[in-house]
Amino acid sequence: MNPRQIFRSILHARHALGLLTRISTSKVKDHSNALAENTVNRIRGLCGTLMEQLQSNIKMKIGISNPLWSWAARHAAWLINRYKPVRGAAPYELVHGRLYRGVLAAFAEPICAYYKTSLKGEKKWHRSILLGKTENQDAFIVWNGQRIFLTRSV
Repeated sequence: MNPRQIFRSILHARHALGLLTRISTSKVKDHSNALAENTVNRIRGLCGTLMEQLQSNIKMKIGISNPLWSWAARHAAWLINRYKPVRGAAPYELVHGRLYRGVLAAFAEPICAYYKTSLKGEKKWHRSILLGKTENQDAFIVWNGQRIFLTRSV
């Protein structure tokens, strides 16, 4: 799907919802997207730092096609929203009116995560790695080598 088709699809969907929408594209060398570009650059930089820390810890190079890079980018955006001040306050603080006080572990850190199971004899704590946290539930996103889970306890 090319950009024009995407624009048209968005326009039709918004019009169907009764939302007035006007699509415009920026001109060549127009700096109207500077704030978005700066945010992407901050996320990309922090993502690289998270991956460099992980590669240093495990003493192994991780190729850029590895899915961990996507998880690192997602986690970098999550961290920036909670800890990077903009005009004196982090975005999380501006939206929620309070500082973020949740528990956190390092990206891709080995942890033990609690998974509820219906089997009585089944173990409940599993060795996993942290991929990030959710936006609204403040739950941990973890990977146990086979599946991705959400858990509140690590």
